Amino acid sequence: MDETPLEETDQPAAHAQPSVGVDADDATRQLTDRRPDDQLRDGLADEYGRIRAYFKGRTKRYRTLQHRLKQAHIRTTVDKYLAESAVRSLQAAGGGAVLAVVVLIAVAVIAGNFDRIHAVTGSTPMETAVWAVLSVSSLAIVCGGVTWGWIVHYRPRRLVSTRRSEIELGLPSAITFLYAMSGGGVDIITAVRALADEQAVYGEIADEFDLIAREMELFGNDLHTAIENTRDRTPSEALQQFLTNLLGVLESGGDVSRFLGDAIDEQTEIALQKQETFVERLGLISEVFIAGFVAGPLFLIITLLVLGLLGGIGTLEIAVVIYVVLPLSAVGFFLFVDLFAHAPRLTASKAANGQTQEGSIGRSVPSADESLEDSTRYRTYQQRHLRTRVLEHLTNGIEDITRRPLLGFAITVPLGVVLAAGVVLSGRVRPTGAAIVVEPVMTTLWLAVLPGLVASVPVSVLYERNRRQERQIVDQFPDILETLANANRMGVTLTDAFNLLSTAGTGPLSDELTTVRNDIVWNHDPSKAFRRLAGRLPIPQVAPTLTIIAKGNRISSDLHEILEIAAEELQIHARMNAARRNEVGPYLAIVFIGSLVYLFIIVVLSVSFLDPMAAVAASSSGSMEASPATISIDVDVFRTIFFHSALIQGIVAGLIGGKLAENNLLGGLKYAISLSVLVTVVFLAL
Repeated sequence: MDETPLEETDQPAAHAQPSVGVDADDATRQLTDRRPDDQLRDGLADEYGRIRAYFKGRTKRYRTLQHRLKQAHIRTTVDKYLAESAVRSLQAAGGGAVLAVVVLIAVAVIAGNFDRIHAVTGSTPMETAVWAVLSVSSLAIVCGGVTWGWIVHYRPRRLVSTRRSEIELGLPSAITFLYAMSGGGVDIITAVRALADEQAVYGEIADEFDLIAREMELFGNDLHTAIENTRDRTPSEALQQFLTNLLGVLESGGDVSRFLGDAIDEQTEIALQKQETFVERLGLISEVFIAGFVAGPLFLIITLLVLGLLGGIGTLEIAVVIYVVLPLSAVGFFLFVDLFAHAPRLTASKAANGQTQEGSIGRSVPSADESLEDSTRYRTYQQRHLRTRVLEHLTNGIEDITRRPLLGFAITVPLGVVLAAGVVLSGRVRPTGAAIVVEPVMTTLWLAVLPGLVASVPVSVLYERNRRQERQIVDQFPDILETLANANRMGVTLTDAFNLLSTAGTGPLSDELTTVRNDIVWNHDPSKAFRRLAGRLPIPQVAPTLTIIAKGNRISSDLHEILEIAAEELQIHARMNAARRNEVGPYLAIVFIGSLVYLFIIVVLSVSFLDPMAAVAASSSGSMEASPATISIDVDVFRTIFFHSALIQGIVAGLIGGKLAENNLLGGLKYAISLSVLVTVVFLAL
């Protein structure tokens, strides 16, 4: 359907005209031979439109794009994608032309007439009109070209790159799943189908195995053919290599279970190498931080201070550096860290979450039947469903905030704003520049530091509480799984095993184990009990493990083998996390020591330089002639700038520390709070 033999129809029309020496019957025959293609072209144009029909007849030229769309799981044909890209590009070109016309009209209105434009630019009215036409055309071409390049070239590549990263991230867990199923006596076809059903846990890697399952179920292909087709389509080289090796084992009749066990060891080594590379990047980032946010600002402050003494510049330049350049540089540095030192996590597939599958450009293909959109009953159902979900979120608001501390800012930030407004209304401080310069520490304390603490401390406490519980669960879970495996091997039922563990266990898992035990007793479905436990423990390392156990309990009788494999996977995760924490520690120390050095130098400059300058200014205030230094710089303004620079630098250092240590800015709140309080206390003591 995507390929129609119309490319040869794009020949010049002169071929249809009789040439010299050619019989009239031959010319008539040539015209007759072209009529089926012309009819087909007209039929395509009537059915799909001129633009899509044009691309539909030239799909051979866009085989690479078609392959990339399949890899990105953009569920649309290449001709439709290109047609919509062309429409968007034309719209962008039209928007650019309109913008250019509006700007030119504004310039003409401001100038008054062409004569004034000629007086300013020295061009004739004709030249001015030509330049206006060229400006409109150029901006239209640029906007259309950029839109076409973004949609046709950049966007598919970006989606493919994102899927490649998520597939390679989930590949070790997927191999462990297959190994656990194989160790439980399940054949490889059943294991592949079981993995394909777990898109909510395994994300994009489960989508790839879902393609294998659909090749077998819908198209009737055998396992080898399905694996080969998926291997040729997947964007991940690691998955291609794994599927190639799996095909070799299947074709040679080798031991699949042993192959999967070796693949797990290989993936573990690769993960350790990636972690070493990641830690090396953290070392580079910490050095960049020292150079860019400790030595750099100090150098600029001292240089601008000396220039201020010489009368070369005022306080505006240094204020721009501290209040504009430093925060913007911090934002850019956060993006840099997120790009080059991002430790990704396994995310669920959009299809598994019930979200819409990405279809054409800027639009989604609804999962429900489009014919239902015109149904009044269906719209009513959607509205009621939306109201029910909103009420559930409002009712369970405290639980949602507890599980996702970031939502707490919706409550704490307004409280901080209320505190600042109350302080201003009570007359304790005045939010003016003069008041901040006169009393920089107290004014900043009441207007920024205390409201910031009100907004950030509760969120940080909730986040650290969740992180501590998560670590305890990850550390305890392998031992629990080993105990369950040993009990199952000796013939102890799962109910009795969980009863024993919940009685003897301590920590955050004790209550959860009791809940699982009761769930099994009351509902007689251990698989659903494990899945409910995974829902109550939204921990990336634990969810795949519980999924393995839940699925293995349904399709295999050798549950102890599956439990041991799952425990081993968790132990690998725990060891890697512990190793990362130990290796990141020195780089965190570098960041915080750099922040303390910055604070120390700022305090030394304030005490050893600004205070003597203030004393000189006070002593010379009664005389008729003041010293050049007291004329060149404003001591109070510089003291305010010094305090604010140390405060901003401390907050940035704390957030960077959390990003490096835990790959989350919320993890840096505790460091930012501590450093900001330290800076405030030090300047209060001066």
